[in-house]
Amino acid sequence: MNGWLVIAALAAAVVLQIVLTKMNKRMGLVLPAATLVMAILAIPGWVDYMPPALTESSFRHLLELTELPKVAYTLNGMYIFILYNVPTLLLMMTAYAYGFRFRGRSGHKLEEELKRMGAEDLG
Repeated sequence: MNGWLVIAALAAAVVLQIVLTKMNKRMGLVLPAATLVMAILAIPGWVDYMPPALTESSFRHLLELTELPKVAYTLNGMYIFILYNVPTLLLMMTAYAYGFRFRGRSGHKLEEELKRMGAEDLG
């Protein structure tokens, strides 16, 4: 049941991202910035954010591979940072697809042409 809740939350975030990006390009960067801040905040407190079984098993596995506790701890922190940036990547791709790519120069030219045609129709 928790998996469906995560998928529903990500789908809702993507829909909200599309709406915000269509409103304004800068508003489309709010959600990716928020998830990036959450990923940065998760690094020092990775034990609090991850299930104990996952962190202990991944930490032990990294410790066995490197045999150095500080290196294993750093690699585990990088793993958490990358894991928490998956939503950031998804939201940035959505912002690019719906805001930055489709509203380029051609979009502005089209809007200007439509305004000019409307002014000619009125005048």
